[in-house]
Amino acid sequence: ADDKGGAVHGAAAEPGDLDQWADFHRAVERLPSEEREVVGLLYYGGLTQDEAAGVLNVSVRTVKRRWQSARVRLFEALGG
Repeated sequence: ADDKGGAVHGAAAEPGDLDQWADFHRAVERLPSEEREVVGLLYYGGLTQDEAAGVLNVSVRTVKRRWQSARVRLFEALGG
């Protein structure tokens, strides 16, 4: 499992990637709010799951569950 999340570095470095990144960001916006919060903290903010749990005042297990669910929804939304 990816416990660190991951900040966005060099996103859309190639012009052809802009449409894909736009689709990704739209898919994130459509996530349920609890999953969107976790994606924001882990992916965009680069927090660890432990740090995100502290920010959200929930258990690490809850963060892991929301993160996994968000990743599955995003995969499906993007045609994966």
